[in-house]
Amino acid sequence: MSRAAASGSCCLLGAISGDMLYVTNAGDSCTTVSERLSTEHNVASEEVRRELAALHPDNGEVVVHARGTWRVKGIVQVARAIGDVYLKTPEFKHDPAV
Repeated sequence: MSRAAASGSCCLLGAISGDMLYVTNAGDSCTTVSERLSTEHNVASEEVRRELAALHPDNGEVVVHARGTWRVKGIVQVARAIGDVYLKTPEFKHDPAV
């Protein structure tokens, strides 16, 4: 199996234009700024858990409480990510920690 299929990724971008700083992120990046620019897509949020359950009505285990916290398929906490294909594509399904 490709190593890319067993790992996640993230992207963080900062750009300065004049006297403005623009910051964006995708994946599980986290930044500290003086003003919150977005909300985390993390299954710790009940709203995100409900959203995932609604998107996957035939999968009763899409969000489970495992190892002391809510997780997508018992593995990761982020609900949107670049990478993590093993969670999205059945042919790559496995626990990368194993």
